[in-house]
Amino acid sequence: MTVDTKGIHATEIQDRPPRTWRQIARAVVYFFVFNLACSAMNASQFVLFLPLRFLPFVPAKSLYNAGIRFSEGAFGTLLSKCLSPRLVGFL
Repeated sequence: MTVDTKGIHATEIQDRPPRTWRQIARAVVYFFVFNLACSAMNASQFVLFLPLRFLPFVPAKSLYNAGIRFSEGAFGTLLSKCLSPRLVGFL
């Protein structure tokens, strides 16, 4: 088994090529889109689902639990899509 030591990851940081404007622009867009999506999911939990938590009805509690499960799934999907190797290498 041989180890590839000629890749960019094995190069000293000061010897690596500088980042291009395209890489910087994509990183900035990624930062804003990811944080906007996280904020939107959190806001939807507060606005849509938190009032259901305080209603004294059984269907309201089940709707609250279903909504929280759905938003947790959405957050998990966001993490899996945003942290995929294809996209990270794309930046």
